[in-house]
Amino acid sequence: MEVNGYKYKGLPLIPSICRELIIELYQGKTVERKVIIEEVKAVHQLRGGTPGRADNVGTVKKALKTLLDEGNAENPSVGFWRIKLHDEENTIIEKENNDYDEGTVEEIDSTEFDSIDEFSEIEENTGVVYLYYFPSYKELALLKNSSTWRCKIGMTEGDPLVRITSQGVTILPEKPIIETFTTKHPRMLETVIHKILTINGSKSVDSPGSEWFETSPQEFFNIISFIENKNYRIEETE
Repeated sequence: MEVNGYKYKGLPLIPSICRELIIELYQGKTVERKVIIEEVKAVHQLRGGTPGRADNVGTVKKALKTLLDEGNAENPSVGFWRIKLHDEENTIIEKENNDYDEGTVEEIDSTEFDSIDEFSEIEENTGVVYLYYFPSYKELALLKNSSTWRCKIGMTEGDPLVRITSQGVTILPEKPIIETFTTKHPRMLETVIHKILTINGSKSVDSPGSEWFETSPQEFFNIISFIENKNYRIEETE
């Protein structure tokens, strides 16, 4: 899935690109560095960019260090960053696309990051991120030649079927189609998926609640594939 007009389409994720995405996504917010790493990587690739070197941890570190030196970011506690509000015309520095250097892009002085925890697996209970929709939503979308339709995306550390039926879907005239993905970090994965779909303009503004999006199972698993670096086969279940 690509976003038309992305100026870094086809380019690897390097610190200068990462810096711009961090400002775009998080200005005025405090966010955990682990989330920044996952979301920036996923957004860049979903817009048509290519992966950077290794797991992009060093790329994000270097971008955050630049923002810190500029006075555009703060590191208020271990693993958390506050990105300041920006006047885009005055503070975002455009970088040339050819500043990618295979030999130096990931080099960084680790002593400059004594207050930052090492990137490690998020400690959460194993759970499920789920997507469900009603067949009539898909049928209507196909009649309109649309590849996306209204879907709800959530997470649970219990049985997803119990969670979904507790939302009152059993009183409706058709059974939902359910897709699930089991993960060791369900809450973070759900947050990243919601963020990416919202950035792409897929949030359903006229639906009750905040978890409905104009998307599809294929897009759902594409996003997970970008985040988890794996491929998944869709199997619809009722």
